[in-house]
Amino acid sequence: MNVEFQGRETEITRGGKVTTLRYYGTRAEMEELASGGSGAVVGSGAAVGSGAAALNPNRTARVYQTSPNIWKCEVREELAADGGSAEPPDYSWGSKSCQLHGGMLSRPLEARSGYRTNWNHYLFAKDGETQVPAWYETASGGAVIADSGARATYAWGKNMGECPDGFKAIRDPTKLGTDSFDTAVYTITETARFRTAAAAGAMVAAKLNKIGTPIETFGITGGNWKCDDAEVSWNGKYWLARLTWTRSGDDAGWDTDLYDSVN
Repeated sequence: MNVEFQGRETEITRGGKVTTLRYYGTRAEMEELASGGSGAVVGSGAAVGSGAAALNPNRTARVYQTSPNIWKCEVREELAADGGSAEPPDYSWGSKSCQLHGGMLSRPLEARSGYRTNWNHYLFAKDGETQVPAWYETASGGAVIADSGARATYAWGKNMGECPDGFKAIRDPTKLGTDSFDTAVYTITETARFRTAAAAGAMVAAKLNKIGTPIETFGITGGNWKCDDAEVSWNGKYWLARLTWTRSGDDAGWDTDLYDSVN
């Protein structure tokens, strides 16, 4: 196996560069090279070896015949602007790859930082009382009024049906009709392929609705992750196992009193 004369090319592109090497030899040598056999070195200096490197989406190989006994293999590699290769996921059996998604999680208004009771509560006062108490603007304890003496005169309620007998509403909610807010959250789908259903099932077993960590978090920090979906399916060639992890809505993380952790 040899590199063809004038078989080295480098193309500069807007996103980086494309390096091409053309080898020649026997058909067996070229097919081995294209399928991940060792020996081919391209622009980054990394060999086109077996396993993940052979499946690198930035590398391609084309085998073709130029004479009865001479076969060629053209190896192309796309390099980033800094000259390095992207790091592809490992697609070998049982090795996990991940996808990141963004979405919204609806949370109770009471969970919002800086929450005030008057956002989503009416203030009721005993008939004849019209003065708004000083604590109205700062109260944050929900429907509970901290001052026991004030409870005889004032009450909170989320709707008019909660108005006590002998009371009337003197203030409407400042965010009338709003009981929740959206928080941006991330989900990661973790996927691996297996030869058997049992092996795929073992990946997802005992993880649903438990706190854990996906194999790749894409640099996202803070909070923690909970498995919200698990699936095993047959795609006609192999078994696929999928886990979907949802990051907590805030840095406090999913409540460990409510959810177990993956062992």
